[in-house]
Amino acid sequence: MLKVNAAGGEDVMTVKVQDMTEEQVRQVFNKSRIRGLKAQRTYIEGKRRILRTTTPGDEQVPGYEIQRKKLVVHGTVTFTKKELLEITKQL
Repeated sequence: MLKVNAAGGEDVMTVKVQDMTEEQVRQVFNKSRIRGLKAQRTYIEGKRRILRTTTPGDEQVPGYEIQRKKLVVHGTVTFTKKELLEITKQL
C-alpha cells in the first residue's frame, strides 16, 4: 500500500512495485524493511520539512538526514515528540 497526498487530504492506494516511481519506492521501502502507513506519513512529513527549509534559488538543504544510523540535523529544525519517535525507528 502506498500513502499519497490527494487534494482533500491523504489517500491510500495499492500500486505494483514495478509501477512505482523512484520517490515512491524510497517512501515505501527503507534499507531493511517495508514502511507501514504511519511510517510513510512520517517520511512524507520529513520531505515536507526538507522543502520548507530551502530557500528559492539555493540548493536544497535538508532539515535533517540519517547517515550511518545517525540523525544529522541541519539548520533550525523543530520536531514533535511523535516525529522524533518515528525518526528514531528509522535508525
